[in-house]
Amino acid sequence: MSAVGEAAAAAAAAAAAAAAAVRVSIRPFRAADDAAVRTLFWATVAGGSAAPLDPSHEVMRAYEHLCLDWYLTTGARWASVVVDDDDHAVGYALVCCDERSARRAVVAGSARFVAAACGAVVHGRLDPAMRTFVRLRLRDAAALARSGRHDVPSAHAHLNLTGAARNTSAVLAVRARIDEVVLDAGHDGWSGEINTRHGRRASALERSGFEVVGREPNHTLGWLAGEPVDRLTVVRRLR
Repeated sequence: MSAVGEAAAAAAAAAAAAAAAVRVSIRPFRAADDAAVRTLFWATVAGGSAAPLDPSHEVMRAYEHLCLDWYLTTGARWASVVVDDDDHAVGYALVCCDERSARRAVVAGSARFVAAACGAVVHGRLDPAMRTFVRLRLRDAAALARSGRHDVPSAHAHLNLTGAARNTSAVLAVRARIDEVVLDAGHDGWSGEINTRHGRRASALERSGFEVVGREPNHTLGWLAGEPVDRLTVVRRLR
């Protein structure tokens, strides 16, 4: 293809991406959004993977409860949903402004997840894909525990946007919403985790107002994506 042809193709791809992007708004989480948030969560976990993960399996349900339940119950007052013009959820921001409460829930949820996994292994109820998933999740959790605690604010957030809504303006709008929630709760900053291709530079994040304070391999998402993935710990300081 000629240089002119390549430029035209690139322009067409950019135009198509712009057309595919959806206009979004952000509103507080409602109880009726629970199912949509859980669906988006699993779409992200298994996104782009050929591994057949069954969200209805007892082990996957325990994992979902570990990751989401506190944020959608005790922490629901800080949660937001990203919606399109038809009020369909295309993303979410789950925020924790009470670290002590969230940690208690994580300890209890982790115990339930491990118990469910052990029971499924003993009774032969894990297929090869789910065995790999559980093994890698436990490996990642152990690695994070060994890496020690980064110097991060006690408030933290989990941000998830679907492909069509994953554009700069939407990310900045959600970031602003998280800033507002965190400040209103009396915190001076927040932390989060962002997964990216292995070795990718973090300069874009730094230009967006984040400080990268940690980088570890995410073995689980790397396996699901079919390529190495890094987990970046980022901090946004507001005062």
